[in-house]
Amino acid sequence: MLIASLIFNLLVFLFFRLAPITDEERPAVIAVNYIAAFLWAFFSMSTAATSLTDLGPWLPYALGLGVLFIATFIGISKSVSENGMGITATAGKMSLVIPMLVMAFATSQGMHILQWAALALALGGIYLQSGRAEGEKKLYLPLLLAVFLGSGIIDTLFSWVSHHGLGSEMNAFFNAVIFGLSGILGLILLLIRRPKIRWGKAVLLGGVLGSINFGSVFYYLNSLNPKLSGFSTATALGMNNMGQVVGAALLGFFFFKEPMHPRQIAGFVCCLLALFLLGYVGGV
Repeated sequence: MLIASLIFNLLVFLFFRLAPITDEERPAVIAVNYIAAFLWAFFSMSTAATSLTDLGPWLPYALGLGVLFIATFIGISKSVSENGMGITATAGKMSLVIPMLVMAFATSQGMHILQWAALALALGGIYLQSGRAEGEKKLYLPLLLAVFLGSGIIDTLFSWVSHHGLGSEMNAFFNAVIFGLSGILGLILLLIRRPKIRWGKAVLLGGVLGSINFGSVFYYLNSLNPKLSGFSTATALGMNNMGQVVGAALLGFFFFKEPMHPRQIAGFVCCLLALFLLGYVGGV
């Protein structure tokens, strides 16, 4: 579950780095993406759920996530093009401090002393990685802040519902509600803005992105469930986030020639140590 979650989440960043999407086309691609992800979730449902009320206490979480998803996704896509893949992933995953602290203090799980050490290493590493060398393009901080807050709240809600009993049989239905609402909001934005769009391209790219996005959310939600992943929610959350930071940094450096200066290399090593420490705690 953890490996699949990591792969699909990195594919989302790769898509935004590689896909030829203009600012005019981005809203349409993202709207189609959520419609495609909704269809994947709908047709993969094994539950007998037939209405929103079947989600019970999880319905408000699904509706809130539907709004947050499209807002944060737009922010991530713009930040990747403005700030680069590695820095955007770093900003998004620095938000792990929000759900890890919430899960530590609001549940009976608590946190192992080594998890606190890993969290300190992770935050230090992310801070070091976010530095820019003299002469490099300055970061667009409002986008990074939006990615940080949006990702943190999304991770917190996912962690909460996974820890408190959203079973695997309801996973696809839960995802379908999130994706469906995000798709509706995306279409409403298109009706308001009325941009000039090449719909053939938007449907093709949105369909590809939606398939990736469904996999990223499906496996991520399962990986946070201790019964399915074998790890505590806090450990799985940390490993997901740190794995994506390390993976995005490596992809950015080796394939897209995004520079890594001594300060950023030190930050990368801290994140790597945090990842191994979280993995060790999860295995003991």
